[in-house]
Amino acid sequence: MTSRMRRCRRVTFVLLFVGILLWLTGPSIACAIIRRQLQAMITERLDARFDIGNIIYRFPYGVSVIEASIVGKEPDGKPLELLRVPRLNLQLARLPMPGQPLVIQSLEILDPAVHVIRENSGISQTRLAKPEALAAASSPRTKLSDMFRLTHLSLRGGQIIYEDRTKPENRPLVWRNLNGNLETSRQSTGSYLYRLVVDNSPLATLDISGAANLDELHLAVEKCALSVNVDPNAKESSLPAEIQAILREWQVNGTLAIDLRANVPLTDLKGSSYRATLELNRASARVPEWGTGLDQFSVKVELADGFDAGTDSIRPNVGNRAPLVRIEKLEAVAGDARFDLHNLLAVADLSTMTWNLKGLEGHLDPGQSRENLPKAVRQRLEDLKVQGALDFALSGSGPLSSRDLRKFTGRLDLTSRNLVLQPPGLDAPLGDFTPTTIQLANGTMTVEALRGKCGTNLLYVKRATARIDELPARLRVTDLEGCLTFGPEQKYPPFIARELSLCKPVGPYFFGGTVAMDFQKGTDQLDYDLNVHTKRGFMTILDRQIAISGIDSNINVTPAAVLIHRFEAAALGGYASASGRVDLKGQPRYRVDTTFRNIDLKELGRSFTDPGQTPPSLSGRGLFKAKLTGIIPKGSEPAFQGLAGTGEFDITHGDFWQIPVMKMISDRVSTKETVTVGDAAGQFRIEGNRIHFDRVVATSPALGVDGSGDITMDGALDLKLIANVGGRWADRAGDLGDGGGVAVLANAVQKGFDTVSRQLLYEVEVTGTTAKPAAAVTPAPMLTRRMKWLMGAASDKSGNRTGLLDAMHKDQGVPTGTQGGNRELK
Repeated sequence: MTSRMRRCRRVTFVLLFVGILLWLTGPSIACAIIRRQLQAMITERLDARFDIGNIIYRFPYGVSVIEASIVGKEPDGKPLELLRVPRLNLQLARLPMPGQPLVIQSLEILDPAVHVIRENSGISQTRLAKPEALAAASSPRTKLSDMFRLTHLSLRGGQIIYEDRTKPENRPLVWRNLNGNLETSRQSTGSYLYRLVVDNSPLATLDISGAANLDELHLAVEKCALSVNVDPNAKESSLPAEIQAILREWQVNGTLAIDLRANVPLTDLKGSSYRATLELNRASARVPEWGTGLDQFSVKVELADGFDAGTDSIRPNVGNRAPLVRIEKLEAVAGDARFDLHNLLAVADLSTMTWNLKGLEGHLDPGQSRENLPKAVRQRLEDLKVQGALDFALSGSGPLSSRDLRKFTGRLDLTSRNLVLQPPGLDAPLGDFTPTTIQLANGTMTVEALRGKCGTNLLYVKRATARIDELPARLRVTDLEGCLTFGPEQKYPPFIARELSLCKPVGPYFFGGTVAMDFQKGTDQLDYDLNVHTKRGFMTILDRQIAISGIDSNINVTPAAVLIHRFEAAALGGYASASGRVDLKGQPRYRVDTTFRNIDLKELGRSFTDPGQTPPSLSGRGLFKAKLTGIIPKGSEPAFQGLAGTGEFDITHGDFWQIPVMKMISDRVSTKETVTVGDAAGQFRIEGNRIHFDRVVATSPALGVDGSGDITMDGALDLKLIANVGGRWADRAGDLGDGGGVAVLANAVQKGFDTVSRQLLYEVEVTGTTAKPAAAVTPAPMLTRRMKWLMGAASDKSGNRTGLLDAMHKDQGVPTGTQGGNRELK
C-alpha cells in the first residue's frame, strides 16, 4: 500500500469520524445556539426573560420550541409569567451559526396563552422595553430585519385573558380559540405588508392588515375590522373593561363593529395616531337612570387623534393633533318615544386644554304611550300635557379642566315640530312656537326670538339674559324684553292671575325687567320686577265689565305691588286717566286717583244695568273724579268691601230725571211742567258701607234740587234736599248784593216757562231705596243763601254759562251757614 493510499484512508477516516461526531453532537450544538439566540432576542429588547423547556432541531432549517414562556417582574420584583407557548415551530432561512442572529422565515404558534392578572400591587412594569434596547435598535448587529424574513405566521388555539382584580365588577377580557394566519410580503429590508384574520367565534372576529417596519419598530394599521358580540349576561367579554362597564350598565345586547386605522410607533406610544369607528346597530339596551328598556339602540361614533375626521388616510394630520370625537348617529327608541342625535364633532385640544363641539343636530319625540319612559318623566310630561316633538342643534367650546360654566360658550337652536304643552293654570295649551336661539357666553345665557301662543294669547320674548352662576338652584333673568298680546276670555298663569284678573287685559302689552325663580323653594317662589306699557291696549274693569280702549299706560309690576305711573284711555264714550298703587301682599289693597271726562251717561247706564234689566233712560255728558282706597275682594265678596275715598262729579245737558229718586222728587213737587234736560254736580265721601254726599245739586229750567245725605251700598236712601220749582228766580235772590248774574240766569230760565203761575220751594226728605224711594215733602218759605249763591255763580256777569261743579268750588267761600250743604234757611 502506497503512502498516498494510506493518507487518503486516514483523511477518509477523519472525515467519517467528524461526520459521525457532527451527526451525534450537531443537533445539540445547534439547539444550544438557537436557545441562546432566541433568549438574546427577548432579553436584549424586553425587561423580561425567555424560558425555553426544550428545543428540537431538524436539520437543516427546522426548529421546534417546547414549553416556552416570557417572564417579567411584578412591582415587588417577583417573577410574573406574561406569555406561555406550549409549542413554537420555526422555519429558518439559513443554518444557525455561532455569533450570527437567527433568520426566521416562517413561524407557527400553537396554543399560546397570555394571562394577565392585575392586583392592587400592580401587574408588571409599565414599559417592558429596555431604554438601552431602543438605542440599540439602529445597530446593524441587532436589527430585527436581520432576524426575520417572515413569509408566513400561523396561530392555532391561542387565548388572551386579562383580569382586573382591583375592580371585581369587571368581567375578564378574554380572547379564546385564536386561530389566525399571517401572510406577509417583504417590501424591503425590515419592511413588511401583513394580513391577519382571527376567528374567536362566537365572541368576536378580527381582520387586520397593514404594514410593519421591524427596524423602526413602527406599525401601520390600514384596516382593522373587529366584530364583537355584546351580551350583558356573558361571563366573559372580548372588550376592554372600560367599554364593558358602559355596555353592562346600559344592558346592551347586540353586535359591536369596530373599524380602525392607526400609526403606532412602538418606541413612542404617545406619538400614535388613530382613527376608530364604533358602530352598534339595532341593539337593545336599558337606560340606568330610567330603569326602563330601549327597544332599539343604534350608535356610530368616530374617535380620532392625529387624523382628519372622516378620512380613510392613515397619514397623520400633523397640524392638528387634537383628539376628536364624531357622533355620526345616535338613535334610541322606547315604545313610540324617540331620540336622535347625529353629526356631532367634538375636538379636545390637549395643547390648549380646551374642547370644541359643533354640528350636533338632534330630534326628541316623547311619543304618545310613553310606557317605557321613567315614571318621573311620564308624570312631568302628563302634568305639562306635552305633545309633539322638538328638533335642536348645538355647538360650544370650553376648557377641559374646569366645570365653571362662566368659561364656556355655546349656542342651542330649538325648532318645534308641532310641540304643544299646557302647564297647570292655563286654560289652553302653549303652541305655535317659532325657532328659538339660546346662547351662552361669559357666564350669561341669552334667549332670543322666543314666540309662542296660548289660545288667543301670544307671547314674544325678544331677548332675555340670565346669569348662570347659581344654576341649577336659582335662575335670575335680566334684560327681559318682549310683548304679551292677550286675547279675550282667557285664564292667566297662576303667578300673575290675581293681578290680571283685576283688569282682564286684551291686546299687546310690552314688558321689560327682571324675573327670578328659586327652584329649591318651588316654582311658586317667583320674584319679578317688570315694567309694562302699551299704546293700544284694551281691558275691562269692575264687575260691570266697563270697557276701556286705546290704553296708553306705563305700569310697574312686582309680587308686592302694581304701581300705575300713567294710565290714559277711552272709556264710556269719553276719556279716562288714572294713577296709583295696588299692594298685593296679604289682603290686596289699592290707592287710585282716577278721572273720567266727557263720559256718556247713556253708556254708563247700560254698563251698570244687570243682565236682562232695562237700562235707565239717561243722556248727557259727565265728569267724574275720585281718590279711592280699598281692599280687593276675594271670590264672591262685594267689590265695595273696604272702599273709602273722596270725589266729585259734574253732569251737563243730562236727562237724569228719569232715575227713580229724581223722578219721584219731580213728581212730588212739580205741577204740570215736564222736567227733562238739566245739569248736576256733587261732592261725596265714601266711608264704610255708605256714600255721603257733602253737596249735591241738580238743575233744570223747571226744577232745581240742592242738598246732602247718604246712600248705602245696598241702596238705602237718607237724603235732605231743597227743591225749587220754576218762577222768576231773580225775585228770590234779592239780598245777594250785586246779583246781576243771578238775575240774568233767572230771567233766561223764566222765559221758557210762561205757563208757570206759582213759584214754590220745598224741603224733601228722601228715604227708601234707590229702586223704591220714598219722600216726605214740606213747603219752605224761601231760598237758602247757598242756593242763591249757587244760582249766581252758575253764570258770570255777562251771562255766560259755567259748570255747576265750578260754581260749587267757588261756593267754598260762602259766609256762615253754607258749609256741608246744610239745609239751614236764611
